[in-house]
Amino acid sequence: MSRVVLNEAGIRHLFSNPQGPVAKIIREKADLIESHARANITSNFDSRTGDLAESLHQVEIQVEPFHIAVGANATHRGYPYALALETGINPLTGGAPTHGKFPYMVPAVGQAGFTPR
Repeated sequence: MSRVVLNEAGIRHLFSNPQGPVAKIIREKADLIESHARANITSNFDSRTGDLAESLHQVEIQVEPFHIAVGANATHRGYPYALALETGINPLTGGAPTHGKFPYMVPAVGQAGFTPR
């Protein structure tokens, strides 16, 4: 019979080190998601200002394990239209429907190879 001893500190470091191999894979996936989201924005919307594509960005989340969030936070006169386009709801009116749902982020996640659970 074999005895296995896990190096918990090493495993934690593997998944939390921003310069480690897991972080490299996460960064590559985040870049791919951002690239697909930009392509979806370009192909699905007639841009007047470019604010939606310009607001698309990545943010490293400083918690363990290593995380990166990809998203857009474009607003116009206080109206969070990036969120409204993605969800099809108006967050300023308690969730009333908008003029339609035009997702660009959810498809980008699928295009990057992730599948829904």
